[in-house]
Amino acid sequence: MSISTRKINLFFILWILVPFMVACEKKDDKIEQLSSTLPVIYIETSNAIASHEIYERATITVDAMMDMYDFTDSNAGIRLRGHSTSNFEKNPYRIKFENDQALLGLGKGPSKSWVLLADYMDQSLMRNYITYKMAKRIMRTSFVSDVTFVEVVINHVHKGVYLLAEQTHVNPYRVDIDESGVKEQDIVDTGYLLELEVDENRRLDSGAFMTDWIDVLGYTNTDIRFTWENAFTYSTSYEIAYYTIKSDAKNPLQVEFIQQSLVSLYDAVYVAKTYDSIKQVLDINSAVDMYILQLITNDYDNNFSSNFLYKDQAGKFIFGPPWDFDLTYGNHYLNRSSSSINLHHLLYELGNQAWFITLVKDRLNELDTTELSLFDYLNQEIETIQNTYEVELLRNYQLWQDTRRTDGWHIIYNHYDTYNEAVDDLVSWIEERWQFIALYLDV
Repeated sequence: MSISTRKINLFFILWILVPFMVACEKKDDKIEQLSSTLPVIYIETSNAIASHEIYERATITVDAMMDMYDFTDSNAGIRLRGHSTSNFEKNPYRIKFENDQALLGLGKGPSKSWVLLADYMDQSLMRNYITYKMAKRIMRTSFVSDVTFVEVVINHVHKGVYLLAEQTHVNPYRVDIDESGVKEQDIVDTGYLLELEVDENRRLDSGAFMTDWIDVLGYTNTDIRFTWENAFTYSTSYEIAYYTIKSDAKNPLQVEFIQQSLVSLYDAVYVAKTYDSIKQVLDINSAVDMYILQLITNDYDNNFSSNFLYKDQAGKFIFGPPWDFDLTYGNHYLNRSSSSINLHHLLYELGNQAWFITLVKDRLNELDTTELSLFDYLNQEIETIQNTYEVELLRNYQLWQDTRRTDGWHIIYNHYDTYNEAVDDLVSWIEERWQFIALYLDV
């Protein structure tokens, strides 16, 4: 299925025009001002950005083409971020401003922490964007990061198109949980943000098991050594139930409390299995919504990493926030199929219960009748992006194409000869996936 009809010579016209449309003032072959339909973020540092832990001092200027969002020389720190995504020439970044900053009207309020997602492994550059936009429609309970496309220039060097996103962390405008009393040794029922994180190497690197990292007693198989190389053998298994605490409650009593809370959640899902027992410990609407999102995107990481749960003070577990979708929609070399199943193990088990699938079908019907169907919505978003930012997206494709190889980490993602081919393949996969979901759920 193709979402647009293009003239045969469009690619060649753009190939000729793009160098002239950059319209840059240059000094020593470095960009001083970039002409773009997108907002441009200019970052200046004294040293190279080379660490995942240490922030380099930076000044940041935003040219948004709308004066209300522009600012100049705001002080911040910047560092590398990501695991596999930081192995490529186009790096993702974490920005931390000295003062709370509202960027381009994103989110519910200002924050110091922001993320620039490189999306190098997604040659369409659309997977993260369309998924966050779709998640905004689907998720009724969980925080969902607000995102927008930008172009980035670092130390006068053009880095291409990035996705500016809100950082997933505890904040009144992000994951809004009550951490009051978290520094008190005897207060355990406070807010917690958890991430499923299976990779043993990452746990050993941090050296913080039962402080930052916890297992689920009676479920996690601590005798098996899990890394990214073998964890996918357990793609829907609770044996890989390791979580890292991403919030501040980490003293021994707090760790024991959240660990026992997880045991209660797992017992409800795997032993009791009833709606009444599960709703005592889990926000079921959040589980239904995340099930739908994961079923559509079919992320190979769903039972491995970047899968969050959070729990407010005296609250239930909530699935979310959703995060990291550049290897979804068939863009992983081990997961190209549009008819495979990759779900967080708790969601997979819930999906075996007839009452839960009834809730899923009801939610899908609600989403499809109140607005565009999710399938039509995705196609509409893709077409809008492609038509609006075609020059910038093609420019980014050309900028990084010569850096792509067929060895090492580069084997993970799909490779395409043209930008349009990358988009068309995404659209085709989504259409096939929708047909599979209709059969899988009998809708």
